[in-house]
Order: sequence, then C-alpha cells, then structure tokens
Amino acid sequence: MARDQPRRGRIGLFVMLFIGLVVGVALGLVIRPLAFPLASVQETPPPMGTVEPTPTGAVDPAPTATTRPSAGDDAPPTLMEVVVARTRHFKGDPNAPVTIVEFSDFQCPFCGRFAMETGRRIDEVYVRSGLVRFGYQHFAFLGPESQWAA
Repeated sequence: MARDQPRRGRIGLFVMLFIGLVVGVALGLVIRPLAFPLASVQETPPPMGTVEPTPTGAVDPAPTATTRPSAGDDAPPTLMEVVVARTRHFKGDPNAPVTIVEFSDFQCPFCGRFAMETGRRIDEVYVRSGLVRFGYQHFAFLGPESQWAA
C-alpha cells in the first residue's frame, strides 16, 4: 500500500498538468483574438497585378507579368526579373505567359519527390503546351555533398 501512494501522486500530478495545459490552450484561443485582432478583409490592399473596376465601364487591358509600376526608366528590377536573369537552366517556351523557377537541392528528399511527381506533371500539362516556362536553380543547403552535386 505504501508504494501505491507515490505512484498515485505522480499520476495525479500528470493529470493536473494535462488539464492545466488544455485549459491554457483553450483560454489562449479565446483571448488571443481579443488581444491581437486581425486586420479586416476590407482594410487589406488588393494584391499587385489586379485590376480595379472602372467606374465608366471601360475595360482596361489586363496587366502582364512584366508590368512594373510607372516610376520612370530608372526603376530597379523586380525580384522575379533578377531571379529569371540569373537562372541558366530553362525548359519550355521563352515567351510563355508564366515562368516558374524551382530552387532545389539534389540531396533533399522533398525536392526529389517534387521532381518525380509534381514537376513531371507540370512538365506534361503546362510546359509542353507552352503555358509555362520552367527554370531550375541549384540551391545546395544540405552540406558539402550538395555543393559537389550541384
């Protein structure tokens, strides 16, 4: 009987800790939105590349991927323009409306799964039909062997 008392005390302690954790998480889920409210949907600006409806009903041409804000001729290149300029390995139509650049490590198992499954599907459906230009960049981040493989 004397040995059961410490064991019961330990089990009771774990049960109380678990209940306290559950109550703490529940309170956090309830109180967090009150303490840190999210911005409403109406306050967020529209994403870049969208066209606002015109009040006169005139139709504006849709923006293209190469459209930049009109800041003059000395505007710096966009991130995508820099990435595409530095990418050396492409397949697909150079004039395709969409460009995808994959950053991958030869030792990364998730990168390999993408190449064998999703990448092949993108190639079959979109690259071969001329809708997508697909680029590849070596992104060796898993050690010196990745550098050698790249």
